Amino acid sequence: MKTITIFLSLLVSQLHCLSQNTETIARQRIKFNSDWKFQLGDNPDYKDSNFDDSKWRALSLPHDWAIEGTIDRKNKSEASGAFLPGGIGWYRKQFKLPENTEAKHFFIQFDGIYMNAEVWVNNQFLGRHPYGYTGTEYDLTGLIKPGQINTIAVRVDNSLEPSARFYPGAGIYRNVWLVKTSKIYVDHWDTFITTPQVSSSVATVHIITKINNQNSSDRSIILHTILLDAVGKQVASSSEKLIIAGDKNIEDKKVVPFGQNFKILQPKLWSVDAPYLYKAVSQVIVNGNVADTSTDEGVGEFSSVC
Repeated sequence: MKTITIFLSLLVSQLHCLSQNTETIARQRIKFNSDWKFQLGDNPDYKDSNFDDSKWRALSLPHDWAIEGTIDRKNKSEASGAFLPGGIGWYRKQFKLPENTEAKHFFIQFDGIYMNAEVWVNNQFLGRHPYGYTGTEYDLTGLIKPGQINTIAVRVDNSLEPSARFYPGAGIYRNVWLVKTSKIYVDHWDTFITTPQVSSSVATVHIITKINNQNSSDRSIILHTILLDAVGKQVASSSEKLIIAGDKNIEDKKVVPFGQNFKILQPKLWSVDAPYLYKAVSQVIVNGNVADTSTDEGVGEFSSVC
């Protein structure tokens, strides 16, 4: 029996700007896994950008230091952690960005760090993410220096074991991404899609999109969203003209949600036997150019020195 729910996902796409005077791609999500340094143990000096990590182990992520250790029944991880070692480890990475990136916004995204991760960039503390199974994002804008060497430092504390009912590993065990956007962008993890009414004849779709404007002044934009079927054919669309307040015109949260409604005629309903999926593509258009679009995949590998 078919369910009455249509699942929609964000379409991965990359859109080129029209002007030769701007960056060639509106949003980039670049794999940030290479050229890291790693050291077991703990020292507060490890977060210092000037710390000499030349003797540390060089590696690429993802990385799990527990699986590299010695199985010992005395390890605090016990059977659920395969009697492998936990402890505290540090990761560091140096990178350089081109000088012409001042007008862009930068984020670093960690898909998974096990666990109790603390992150610094250029000696500035970005935050702590205790849970080991979810990703997190930090804003690097204003903290990284284009044209100069920048340093990311990550402290991972997996010493409070046992901490799981099954083997969790230890370290930055999933991908890391460097994300570059314009100053007007769809906020991370803030596109919310529901299907209030679904039948074999028609489905109504409601999409809430949050857009962040980091410019000092308000901006006029068009939020253009299309729905595609499984073969990429457009089945519905909506365009909304909006005014997005600048960061000096909103006291606290600059992210504002906007709702759009759609109808899909004769939808193909999802079922276990036929897991049919539709896709939603949202574009932020400023002065006729695509300023941003949601993305979930990277473009190549980041070089430590651009």
